[in-house]
Amino acid sequence: MAGVCLSLAACAQERPAYDTVVLITTDTTNARMLMGNEDQWVTAPNIWSFFDESTVFRHVLSTRSLTRVALSSLSTGSYPRDHGVRTNGGSCNANTTHLAKRFKDAGYHTLGYSANMCCVMEVGMDERVCADAATVGGLSGLAERDRLLTDRLNYRLKTLIPEERIFVWLHLNQPHDPFHRVEEWYEEFHPHSYEGRLDASSQADAFKVILGTMPFSEEDLVHLEAVYASQLRDMDENIADVFDTLRAVDRYEDALIVFGSDHGEGLAEHYNYFFHGCSAFNSALNVVYAFRAPGLIPEGQVLDGWTSIVNVAPTITEIVDAFDWSGNLGGHSLLDTMTSGVETERVAYFERGTEAAGVISGDYKYTVAGMQGNSACEPYQSAGSAFPGEFDDLYDLAADPGETENLAEEMPELVEELRTQVCLWINDRDWVGWDDNRNHKLLERCSAYK
Repeated sequence: MAGVCLSLAACAQERPAYDTVVLITTDTTNARMLMGNEDQWVTAPNIWSFFDESTVFRHVLSTRSLTRVALSSLSTGSYPRDHGVRTNGGSCNANTTHLAKRFKDAGYHTLGYSANMCCVMEVGMDERVCADAATVGGLSGLAERDRLLTDRLNYRLKTLIPEERIFVWLHLNQPHDPFHRVEEWYEEFHPHSYEGRLDASSQADAFKVILGTMPFSEEDLVHLEAVYASQLRDMDENIADVFDTLRAVDRYEDALIVFGSDHGEGLAEHYNYFFHGCSAFNSALNVVYAFRAPGLIPEGQVLDGWTSIVNVAPTITEIVDAFDWSGNLGGHSLLDTMTSGVETERVAYFERGTEAAGVISGDYKYTVAGMQGNSACEPYQSAGSAFPGEFDDLYDLAADPGETENLAEEMPELVEELRTQVCLWINDRDWVGWDDNRNHKLLERCSAYK
């Protein structure tokens, strides 16, 4: 393996050629559980081995805790207000250029394999294979869809012309609700018999727990997390199989490989809520990304500063150095950060539909909302419910990483400073989205900041 560059200038004349580029993303991956929970569960040993070969960003902020929105931000290097995809429904194609299209135009053969929201991969793919619920019937769960997808990708990798430059994007559906335990791995995390009444795969049970009409004990939580961990472990095995295939066809050693997730997952950290779509807490927004680029990026480096998912595509672009990422509206490359190991303080914005937005700046996370509670989102589509929320939320992530104490009333000057920052960002361009009361209320709060 070539020596690692200590600066971009030092590698300008001898940048490695990455003829194989692989982007692997997983769904709804709780960062705390991915890295192992408090009991030191080994949830992803193969991914952890990959981390040892990579530079890892532990705190990447998704733009919203919905798959279609987050993957559009990942693919375009832009925020939802710019690419226009605001929910999991409606339009799927973002308004700005997708990463796959740039690779295709640069002469790469592009392959998209997705087990969820496959429509995000409609743009720029020479080949597209879907294993989502809308495409493949007769499969009993997420594990089967992921296995089918990885089997097809592994077969295709073995049939490619060895000299062909390829860009592969694999998106796996696990871990995700309904939380069906994968028996092969469940007992590894829960060796004792579970005697509780919670059906982790039941949205009806989840909604009862959220509303407080069904008891939720520590025993139930351990069971739920063990079911989720079994999905993580199964996902980890699928990714290991892809890595083995890349090695077998001599495409692993010199490949650029990026691993990450679309968004996180709530596992009862707040309001006994185990889902993601309504939440702007970091359990649902914080994801982990790892970049492996032999000869260019240091191995085994872990960076703890906050950054945004919109920076992933520009970073991949600069690493490959095959085309220009001009005209993107939000992201910037992190390659300098990785090669130098010096983290520059930058802000990362996020959205919760069109009725709330926020920023992480330094150690503080702030959210401004147009109305109390997220009435736009009914957990598990249950009429009359709403995810709680305040007009202003402020958390000190250094002292309170779990976001348990809202400091907005105690620190009004900082709230005003960060509200100004977020509102100026909102007002910088059209706040595209639904023309309804939720949208208007937020814009009214931000109307004084021009």
